[in-house]
Amino acid sequence: MKEPHVFILAAGSARRFNHRVKQMLPIGGEPMIRRTIRLIREVNPGIKIHVITWHNELKFNDVIVIDTKTQPDQMTDTMLFSASWWSDRNIFLAGDVVFGKDTMQKILDYRTDEISMFYRDIYPTKDYAERFAFRFTRADIEVVSNLLKKSSRMFKGTTYEQDFGFTKVCYATHDERVLWLIAPIEYTDGTHRYIPFIRSFRDFCIHHVYPFWKPRRIFTLIPVSDDITTDIDTLKEYEEFLALGVV
Repeated sequence: MKEPHVFILAAGSARRFNHRVKQMLPIGGEPMIRRTIRLIREVNPGIKIHVITWHNELKFNDVIVIDTKTQPDQMTDTMLFSASWWSDRNIFLAGDVVFGKDTMQKILDYRTDEISMFYRDIYPTKDYAERFAFRFTRADIEVVSNLLKKSSRMFKGTTYEQDFGFTKVCYATHDERVLWLIAPIEYTDGTHRYIPFIRSFRDFCIHHVYPFWKPRRIFTLIPVSDDITTDIDTLKEYEEFLALGVV
């Protein structure tokens, strides 16, 4: 089986950091993104690593740089910039996450052909769920591309729909904690609310409603439990994480 391609999303504006390049924040003596790259290589030295960015500070010479040349509108646009590099297996990592090695190992080694999203609902510094990584195979490239375009304004052929959001698709779960992960929206035929329609499904899946209201499983949610792994949204969260002394 071919090694997956890993894409690190690092093209945000970091407005809550006064537009500092958040991925360069020091964690345990090294920039956050360099820590991520190091952990990837420690787990699997053969993986191809791509950094999707427009920041000059993140254009490293030891990875494949996908230069967006402009600030993408949102995460979905950042992902679409990498479409021509997608391979048999593709893993997207959030660039503002401090990964623990156990979580990185699980994300890179997890064996599934299903579109999967890795999340955590218990944090050292916050009490809600967050997405860390997303993976899919070549068989689902068309599905992924179409979903991305539903929340993109930057690419030809977009079918942008206000508040659709790539990760804000229809969900179903028996664990209410996961609802923090997916912001519920209304995407209906004009007469029905879809969320009650599919809430009866009882596995950790997110569904997208196709025509004629036939649900198809799109995401499998995979929890991770590493005590270190956390995302950094604000300067306060960064300071609180450092104060834990876990790195």
